[in-house]
Amino acid sequence: LFLLVSSSMFLLVSCRFLLVNSGLFLLVSSCLFLLVSSCLFLLVSSCLFLLVSSCLFLLVSSCLFLLVSSCLFLLVSSCLFLLVSSCLFLLVSSCLFLLVGSCLFLLVSSCLFLLVSSCLLLLVGSCLFLLIGSCLFLL
Repeated sequence: LFLLVSSSMFLLVSCRFLLVNSGLFLLVSSCLFLLVSSCLFLLVSSCLFLLVSSCLFLLVSSCLFLLVSSCLFLLVSSCLFLLVSSCLFLLVSSCLFLLVGSCLFLLVSSCLFLLVSSCLLLLVGSCLFLLIGSCLFLL
C-alpha cells in the first residue's frame, strides 16, 4: 500500500512536473517563435522597403534626368535654330539689299548719263548748227 501510494504520488508529481515543464516549453517556444518570426518579418519588410524605395528613386531620378535633358536639348536647339536662321536672314537680306541697291544705282546712273549726254549732244549740235548756219548766212 505504501508503494502504491508513493508510486501514485510520484506519478502525480511527475505529471505535474511534466505539465508545468510542458507549459513553460510552450511559453518559451511560442515566445521564441514570435521573436524569430517578428525579426524575420522586420528584416524582409525592411529589405523590401529598401528595394522598392531604391527602385522608385531610380525611376523618378531617371525620369527627371530625361525631362531636364530633353528640355535643355530643346532650349539649346531652339536657340541655335534662331541664331542660324537670323544670321542667314541677315546675310540674305544684306545680299539682296546690295544687289537691289547696285542695280538701282546702275539704272539711275545710266539714265542720268544718257540724259546728260543727250542734253550735251543737243547743246553741241544746236551750237554747231547755229555756227554753221550763221557762217553760211554770212557767206
